[in-house]
Amino acid sequence: MTEPLALPASAPTAAVQAAATPATTPAGAATPATGLAALLGVTATAPWYRSTWLWAAVAAAALLVAGIAWWLHSRAVAAEPLYTAVIVGRGDITLSVTANGTIQPTRSINIGSELSGTVLQVNVDVNDIIRKGQVLVVLDPAKLKDQVANSRAALAAAQALVAQTAATVVESRAT
Repeated sequence: MTEPLALPASAPTAAVQAAATPATTPAGAATPATGLAALLGVTATAPWYRSTWLWAAVAAAALLVAGIAWWLHSRAVAAEPLYTAVIVGRGDITLSVTANGTIQPTRSINIGSELSGTVLQVNVDVNDIIRKGQVLVVLDPAKLKDQVANSRAALAAAQALVAQTAATVVESRAT
């Protein structure tokens, strides 16, 4: 049998411990494992599941999915109808509708007048129902009366001119 080697007492115990345990090296120094990888020309990469970027992306996607689920759930809860329970009894049912906007007629008719003049009276209002032959507007007849008087005066002048011309013809035949 062989005897174990005995180290001289002068050998430092730290060297013995360093040989018995794996060495820790300062940052950047080559360890035996990296020295082997460098010798073989292989780069040592961490496994895919230890990537910080991967887990950050997974966490961001999970937060996004949770946020969308919460938003959809809150919209669905807000869209649910609200029911009120009351004791059964007899009464009237009232329904009221409130709306904003402009009401347009189903049929619209433009009307006009053959005469022009000053309006004396308006007999209808907006959205009134009207019937055939109904008087809508009364015009001031003062201007129309003036036109009739002018026309009668022109007629009288024309008749006088005809009478004068007839008299002139009778007179010229007599001479």
